[in-house]
Amino acid sequence: MLAARALSVLLVGLVGRGAVAAQPSPYPAAPRGGVVEEIHGTQVADPYRWLEELGDRRTTEWVKAQNGFTRESLMRVPGREAIRRRLAALWNYSRTEVPWREAGRLFFVENAGLQPQPVLYMQKGLEDRPRPVLDPNIISPDGSVAVRDFAI
Repeated sequence: MLAARALSVLLVGLVGRGAVAAQPSPYPAAPRGGVVEEIHGTQVADPYRWLEELGDRRTTEWVKAQNGFTRESLMRVPGREAIRRRLAALWNYSRTEVPWREAGRLFFVENAGLQPQPVLYMQKGLEDRPRPVLDPNIISPDGSVAVRDFAI
């Protein structure tokens, strides 16, 4: 019984010490604005409306701080590299969505595996070789821009 209690105290001490050492830096503050709109007769506060201004210096600085906070937090995850390798292995397979016919041609979207965004392909007939029509990965190599609706 004494050994179990000593082990409990030791574990609590180690966990407590680890928790203090693993404290993340303060969460980036998001200042609240005073925007209030009337919608169908109801006053609705929108204190974070300023974040909708993507080109505004305050927004870009806040997003940069958020990204830094997230990166710092994720870098402390034990086994992070093993998790990254396993997820990459699970995601690395070709995915083709249902093709559709438009303007006498076949169109389909396909991701070869680890591409951030799928590519739109076109082919004249079933026997023809598909050719890329739109590759969002060229537009945005980091995958931050996605194209999901197509009008042929």
